Amino acid sequence: MNPDIERHFTTFLWKVVLSDNVTETFNDGVKETPMPEKLSLLNFIFHKFKTKGIDYFIQGVANEHVGFYKFHDGTDENVTGYKLWMDWLGQKAESLNAIQSDLPETIAFWEEQLKMFPTVSSDSERLANIEKALEKSLILQKEVLTQEEVVIYTGYSSSYLYKLTSSNSIPHYKPLGNKLYFKRAELDEWMLSNRNKTVEEIKEEASSFLKKKKNRF
Repeated sequence: MNPDIERHFTTFLWKVVLSDNVTETFNDGVKETPMPEKLSLLNFIFHKFKTKGIDYFIQGVANEHVGFYKFHDGTDENVTGYKLWMDWLGQKAESLNAIQSDLPETIAFWEEQLKMFPTVSSDSERLANIEKALEKSLILQKEVLTQEEVVIYTGYSSSYLYKLTSSNSIPHYKPLGNKLYFKRAELDEWMLSNRNKTVEEIKEEASSFLKKKKNRF
C-alpha cells in the first residue's frame, strides 16, 4: 500500500469527520485532490470502508479526539455528555454511510474523466475541457455558425479566420455588412478540399500509367 495515500487518507478522514458538514467537506476534499491521486484516494477509502466498516473509523476518532473514559464515572453530567457525544458520532456515521453508498458511482465518474482528459490534473482544467466539449457538441447541432463558433469548430485562431475571410479564402456570409456567418456544411466541404492522395493511390496511378504506356508499344 502506498504510504502517501494512507497518510493522505488519515488526514483527510479526520478533517471530514470533525467538520460541521461531513458530506460537503468530503466533496470539497475530493475536488481539491489532483488526478490521478484523486482516484487512488477514492479507491483506498472505498476499500477501507468496505473491509473495516464505518464504525471502526468512528470509534478511532472518538478514542483519539476525546475518548470515552471521561464519561464513565456514572455522574449525571458525564452521562449527559456521553449521550450527546454518542448522538454526535451517530450523525457522523450516518453521513459517512451515505458517502460510502455513493462511492462506486463517484469512482466511476472520475475514472471516465481520466479517460477523457488523461493529461489534465486539476479539476479546473478538467471542467474547462468538459465545457469546451459540451460547447462543441452544441455547435454540431447548428447549421449556421457565428465567427466565434467557427473558431471553436475549426480550431483556427480568430486572427487566422480573419485573414481567411478578408481574402475570401473561406466561404462565409455577411448579410448586415459587419457580422459574419458560416454554413457548417460548407465549412466541412471547404476543410476537406484539396485532398492529398495516399501513397497507395499514387502507386496505383503510376502502375496504370506504365501499363498504358507499355500497351502503346
